[in-house]
Amino acid sequence: MPKQITNIAQGDILYWNGTNWVNLVAGTNRFTLQTGGASANPAWAASPQSVMTAQGDILYASAANTLARLAPGTSGQFLKTQGAAANPVWADSTDNPIQIFSRQTQTSHTGTLTETTIYDDTITGGNMAANGIIEVDFYGDATFVGAAGNVEIAIRLGTTKLGIFTLAFGATNGNFWWAKCIIANRNDASVQSGAMASWGKASSVETTATVGKLDTATAWPRTGAIATASDQSLNLRITLGDTGDDVKVEGYTVKVYKKA
Repeated sequence: MPKQITNIAQGDILYWNGTNWVNLVAGTNRFTLQTGGASANPAWAASPQSVMTAQGDILYASAANTLARLAPGTSGQFLKTQGAAANPVWADSTDNPIQIFSRQTQTSHTGTLTETTIYDDTITGGNMAANGIIEVDFYGDATFVGAAGNVEIAIRLGTTKLGIFTLAFGATNGNFWWAKCIIANRNDASVQSGAMASWGKASSVETTATVGKLDTATAWPRTGAIATASDQSLNLRITLGDTGDDVKVEGYTVKVYKKA
């Protein structure tokens, strides 16, 4: 005679074990009923819904027929495979900027011949690597009162001057200028390299020859410490050629690419 089944509760499942009917008690919430194939009893097994616990979770196989949960990463990271026999991970992008500063409000500088800091930002420790790149774009306009009219706009990383942009329009008004400075770590945290591009317009005359340059007085690449683990200061500074000169920075954007 088949075995009499007792103590059955809501959610229980009856199955035949080859000899008798057996009660499989209710499993864990969101588990599913899984067959073990011929000559095996069914059992409760984790389902995708039971493994995931938060918005943004990713499911992957941690072993054959085994589901695992990868918790959400940091905003801006991408999903990276580590090849066969390894679990996927979240990783920082090396092609997209990991840190960005941007200011689009006008900042005016006049009245002093002393090098003056206009913008001062911090490159967060860990955001630079041995192949890291810092890209700086800035633009504005200027009014000069003296014929010399030379204004130096410098990009400094810490105390090291990495890019120099020289405005040399002379005594004119309404001068628009734009410049880009790229700082590369060059595979070593103690070696820096800079590159500069620029464009300017003095009244109605466009010029590139006298508007922007790198510092020609010092050999390139510049050497100095680019910290990869600790915070470091990045700033834009202006030195006027005449106290009556007026230089306005209209826009300033810094992008940091880790390039690990």
